[in-house]
Amino acid sequence: MNESGDVVPVLPLFELSLKLHDPMINFVPSIDLTDEDNFVEDMTALIEDIFKMGEVMKRIDPEREGPDYFKDVKSDPTLAKITEEILSRVMLMREDAYEYIKEFDEYVHFWTDDRQEYLRQFLMFGGLLSQEELKRIAELKETPPTVPQFKEQIDQYDDRIKK
Repeated sequence: MNESGDVVPVLPLFELSLKLHDPMINFVPSIDLTDEDNFVEDMTALIEDIFKMGEVMKRIDPEREGPDYFKDVKSDPTLAKITEEILSRVMLMREDAYEYIKEFDEYVHFWTDDRQEYLRQFLMFGGLLSQEELKRIAELKETPPTVPQFKEQIDQYDDRIKK
């Protein structure tokens, strides 16, 4: 709450977006540690930049060790613990994000299957052909779908959307 008693929303400092880049689902920024520019490295670099501010703060007392506070900041056990906690939370967030995208595995065919080919096969043969049937497609008799098959197909898509 602020001074006038209004509720102030808590907003995230960083945001990860889930994007569909055909045929993959990706996070922006990336959370894949093998990517050159990923969120974990960005956070590590941000923490290092904060520590490097100690180099900018010059010492006034000439009898103290070092020309600046960088060594003190870098060796402070409390700051080391905070750094470890932040990076640990980032790694937990990364694991949670990967768990979240597993929920979409059952829908992957929506963006990876060739829709035109599926529609062509459905209209010519009443359904998707198996690999064996595709090998002998010239021998197959065209059997356009019936109205119940259309209804069944539409119901399948509706059921998937409702889940």
